[in-house]
Amino acid sequence: MPLAPSPLRWWRHATQVQRVDAYTAVTLHVMLWVLPAVALVRLIAELTAGQHAPAVATLTGAVVLLGCTGSWQLHLAMRHYPGGRQRPLAPLAVLALAATVCVAAANTAPGDEPTHWGMLATGYVLTIAVSPLLRSHAATTWAVVVGIASLVAFREPTLAAIHLAIAAIFIATVRTSLWLREVVRELDRARTAQGALDVAEERLRFSRDLHDVLGRNLSAIAVTSELAAELGARGDDRAPERMRRVHELAHDSLREVRELARGYRDVSFDSELSGARSLLESAGIDCDIELGTRNTPELTGQEQEMAAWVVREAVTNVLRHSSATRCAIRLAGRTLVVSNDGAGRDRHEEGNGLAGLRERLAPSGATLATDACEGSFTVTVTFPGKDSAG
Repeated sequence: MPLAPSPLRWWRHATQVQRVDAYTAVTLHVMLWVLPAVALVRLIAELTAGQHAPAVATLTGAVVLLGCTGSWQLHLAMRHYPGGRQRPLAPLAVLALAATVCVAAANTAPGDEPTHWGMLATGYVLTIAVSPLLRSHAATTWAVVVGIASLVAFREPTLAAIHLAIAAIFIATVRTSLWLREVVRELDRARTAQGALDVAEERLRFSRDLHDVLGRNLSAIAVTSELAAELGARGDDRAPERMRRVHELAHDSLREVRELARGYRDVSFDSELSGARSLLESAGIDCDIELGTRNTPELTGQEQEMAAWVVREAVTNVLRHSSATRCAIRLAGRTLVVSNDGAGRDRHEEGNGLAGLRERLAPSGATLATDACEGSFTVTVTFPGKDSAG
């Protein structure tokens, strides 16, 4: 039978939330037993001195009973806080009975000191054990009741005021400790939720990248292999060259997927434009690329990467969903336009690729618009900045 881990070993391997829970529970239980322990020391001293031994022994037993039931009630009340579960009424009844026994024993004990310690221990334990179950207004009422009870029992306003202040401090300490424990738990839940959200976002990013990488390359492989088959059927000498191109595309796809899986993949706008021209021309589609009058993009590095993703998705759609004979890619200022003449007469419906592009562009403030009219389809992306040309 395996032995239970030692407290020190458990503490080393416990999470931060478990440590806070254990520290709070131990602290509050120790605080609950401080005054009963002091009272027991004084009452045992009275007992050993032989001063009214039977009555003091009875009061000592009542204080022990009160402390044990108070500790039990505190344990259940801490589980109840902040009120999400049903209040533990049965332990409250047992605690009330123990408090009644302790008050009765204190009143029957001769002498002022045993009576004082018995009444003080009763109010102290009740205050700490019940505090987690009280609302703000109820906690204030309880502190006032303790002060009034002290005034009635001892008929000393100063002592009653001291007991009232002590009750208020104990209630505030208990509730603050439990509130801090709940804050730590809530932060831990938020951190767990954030971790799950990060994993979901990473999965979404990976799925988008995988779609963009394999979508274009597989479309190019399909188009190029179909062209190679047609050329082979005609006995054209260009068929082997097309098949070598299919072989190169397959190896490029494998390399990009590996880089994507390792997270090392960077997208270059210039290389994406070059790849787009090569793919489109291999599929028999004329490609016209224009980068403004200075032939230099005005986009930042991150914006050029986003523009590369747009070019990749747009070219993939041209290869897969259109019968285009011409495709134009134009970057004017901070606006990227990709258009083709193969949209057809039917109304164009955006797929997952363009929806994913919108989500990818949204954090940077860039906007994506599509337009299908008169047999052409246009994708327009505008990056925010000082200059946006249509």
